[in-house]
Amino acid sequence: MASRGPTPIRRAVLAATCAALGLVALPPWAQPAAAGVRGAWASAGVASRGSGGLVPVPFWGVEVSVPGPWFVAEGGSVPCWSPPPAGELLLGSAPATRCARHRSPATVARLWRIARLPVIRHPRRLVVNGVPVVVGRSTASALVWYLPDELEALKASGPQAHGLASTLRRSPRGAVLAAVGARPGAGWVSVSFGGLRARVPSRWTVERTDVTNVPLCRSEVGSLTAGQVLLDSDLATEYPPCPYLPPTAASLFGGGNGLRIDLLPARAEQGAGGLSRSCLHLGELRACPYRRPAMGDIELLVSGGGLVHPRLVWIGFAGSGRVAASVLSSLRGAAG
Repeated sequence: MASRGPTPIRRAVLAATCAALGLVALPPWAQPAAAGVRGAWASAGVASRGSGGLVPVPFWGVEVSVPGPWFVAEGGSVPCWSPPPAGELLLGSAPATRCARHRSPATVARLWRIARLPVIRHPRRLVVNGVPVVVGRSTASALVWYLPDELEALKASGPQAHGLASTLRRSPRGAVLAAVGARPGAGWVSVSFGGLRARVPSRWTVERTDVTNVPLCRSEVGSLTAGQVLLDSDLATEYPPCPYLPPTAASLFGGGNGLRIDLLPARAEQGAGGLSRSCLHLGELRACPYRRPAMGDIELLVSGGGLVHPRLVWIGFAGSGRVAASVLSSLRGAAG
């Protein structure tokens, strides 16, 4: 006689045990709504950056991974789709309005910050890839999760809602900023520019430019070009026109480890998101990260170490953030 699996009570106990231990790959009877979707989602390619697989999209302290062609936007801006993409991920505020002819993608998700946790009677708690979760609602094709450690919330609906949620993890950004002192790898080379120097992998390309190109249709969120060092004198800024292309996960977050040093003091003083109160001390340098919610890189205002003017430094991160942490830790004044 074929086994019919554990009883409902044992299912609940085993599911709770798995959650407490941080085991998100639950058996089908422990989380039936997510099992089939999660397997299909994994076949797309787990946590690889670029259109060939899933692209990690960071937002404040966490990130989720979505297929490269998915539409991703910050601030609630949603175009009228014709036809709609396979999926849509919104970061931050919900869209105020949608056009009359709007056709929603099959799966829609949103990740945003909250001021406090809502009151939930008899809340169910999970630990997903090390991230504590309070379940606000969960059905076969929709969920609302609250993340108490980060004061963020994740809402998703559609056939891939649970697959997306299963990729939730902490963003490498925090690990990069916390790993000051990481050592560069063997064979890394030194790059100096604008009173700063850093060590980077020898295979990285180095490009110098005097003109900053800011395409009018490019979103503010994004990441550096993988494996590139860009040394920008910023003597002029150009705004070349370009056809509007909906921002996708691959185009905005498909970059990776990289470094950019910008000389322009005026831009360094602006800081759209404001500076973090937690600054890093790198030798004689003081590096203060900007508070920017949705980025595939870390932007820092660097001063001290004999610099007459502060510099802007971007460090792109990928994977665990180990390479980015080593680049950041190597940053020093050129004369130091």
